[in-house]
Amino acid sequence: MLTRREFMRNVGATTFAVAAGLEGLLGDAAAATKSGKKRTITFEQAFSNPKVMGKYLHELLVEMLGENEVKKYINDVRHFENRETYFQHYPLLTETDREIAKLSSIVTVFETSRFGDKVKSDIVAFPDIFKTGVVKIGDNTISINSNEYIIKAFLEHEFEHAKDIYLGIRLKNGAEINSNNFGSVNPEVYRFVRESRGYTKELSAMMSAEKVKPSTLLLGKIDETKRGYALTLHDFVTTVFQRAYDKINTRLLTHEEYRLMTGQLEQIKAEFPELLMMDQVRPLYQKFDR
Repeated sequence: MLTRREFMRNVGATTFAVAAGLEGLLGDAAAATKSGKKRTITFEQAFSNPKVMGKYLHELLVEMLGENEVKKYINDVRHFENRETYFQHYPLLTETDREIAKLSSIVTVFETSRFGDKVKSDIVAFPDIFKTGVVKIGDNTISINSNEYIIKAFLEHEFEHAKDIYLGIRLKNGAEINSNNFGSVNPEVYRFVRESRGYTKELSAMMSAEKVKPSTLLLGKIDETKRGYALTLHDFVTTVFQRAYDKINTRLLTHEEYRLMTGQLEQIKAEFPELLMMDQVRPLYQKFDR
């Protein structure tokens, strides 16, 4: 199982006003999807009635990516009212997976032993994806007001996980995670590679939706219209970069695990070079600079 956002235990969503100038980015309730179908459930309806959340998220995915693409990688998109019901439905979850689910608002679930073996995933959401909250970044406290483009960015993240689960991961430097080595890869290395791949998709979506310029890719330059971007950037830095720096001992890594880390770090650098300007990001690059 993969988590989209541990940080969402404190930060969720609300139908409170969309950030200024972004109203046009919200999906129309009757918008035609790539499959030609009409979406039947709005963000507001899903917010007020969590029972339709799974259908709403599925329709949103189809609208974003097309029905054939969703069918290829996704087995089911569903909602659980609480974690207890979720745990009963997926009784084979490890203790780590159960703990992650307690801290997350949306997760991707798959058959662990079949990573990269063309297995489809379930995307599961919990009601707290629609809760409101704040994120403190430096001296700024920013209220997170969710809306449809933020939910779409979350789904971009989760769908990247689903594709990786189905296809496996092959980085540009040739390092791989697949069904042959999945069980032997250092869990923290695997976590960094997988989650950073999801977050780069999510960050790109937030930057596009909120029209964030690369020059603002610093925590000290977040403004009131960039709340979704601020949330994703904060989560990317704290739960991916800082965790990897704290948890990974380079001396204990195999050659292939080291290549996985350096390969993914290079791909992030190529896509978001501005990230290296951040004090929270540079230490991990320095750790693998040899």
